[in-house]
Amino acid sequence: MKLVRFAQADRVQYGSLQGDQIQPLEGELHALKPVAGAGPIALGSVKLLSPTAASKVIAIGPGRRRVLGKAAPPERPTLFFKPSTAVNNPGDPIIFPPELDYLNHEGEIGIVIGRLARRVRREEAAAHILGYTCVNDVTAGELRKTMGTPMMFHAKAFDTFAPFGPVVATDVDPNNLDTECRVNGEVRVKARTDDLLYAPDLLVSWISHIMTLLPGDVISTGAPGVGPLRAGDVVEVEIEGIGCLRNPVIADS
Repeated sequence: MKLVRFAQADRVQYGSLQGDQIQPLEGELHALKPVAGAGPIALGSVKLLSPTAASKVIAIGPGRRRVLGKAAPPERPTLFFKPSTAVNNPGDPIIFPPELDYLNHEGEIGIVIGRLARRVRREEAAAHILGYTCVNDVTAGELRKTMGTPMMFHAKAFDTFAPFGPVVATDVDPNNLDTECRVNGEVRVKARTDDLLYAPDLLVSWISHIMTLLPGDVISTGAPGVGPLRAGDVVEVEIEGIGCLRNPVIADS
C-alpha cells in the first residue's frame, strides 16, 4: 500500500493511493481500513500533507558506508533530532533562514513508525514499522562543520527542514532500492540503499531504548551524499517503489 495523508475541505484524513485516485482510510495508523461507503477521491482535488503527523524526526549520520571512505564505522549510531516544527509537506517550500549562507540537501530513506515503540527488542522491532518514505534531511550548510557538537542540533532543527513523503510505502524492501537526489533537474546524488550501516530493526530497537517512538515518527537513515541548496532551487528526492518528494527553496520573507 502507498499511504497518504491529505486535506480536503478543511478535513484531514488518511488514504491509500492507487494511481491518481485515493481510497479514504480510517482507524489506528497500524490498522487502517477503508471508510465504509466512501468512494475514491481524485488526487488532483486534494492537498497532500506529510504522510504522517510526526511528533519528531530522528536523523542518523553517518548512515551509509559510501560516505565513510576508508574510515571505520562508528561503534553505535549518531542521532540528530528534528522537532515537529521542522516537518514539511511534499510540495511546500523549504524556508531559507536569512542568517545562513547555504543549506545542504540530504536525500534519505526514512523508517516510519506504525505503533508505539518503547524499549522493544530487535526481534520485535519489525512489528513497529509501518513502512518507508522519502526524507530530505535539510541541514544548515555551514553548521555541518560543527559535527559532534551541540550546534548540530541547531543545524538540523530549523522550521521546514524535514520534508518527507509523498507516501509511506508499506510493502517495499528498504535494503536495495535506487535513490536519487536532484536539484533543478540535475542529478546530484545517485545510489542504492544496499550500503545502509544500520538495519531498520536495529535502529528502531536502539532508539526506542532512548526515547519512546510514537506512531507516525520517522527515522531518517542517512544520506549517501550531500550538496548545496540556495533560494530559488527546487530539490527532489526520489526512491524506487516509494515516489518523488519535491520541494522548492525560498528565502524567508
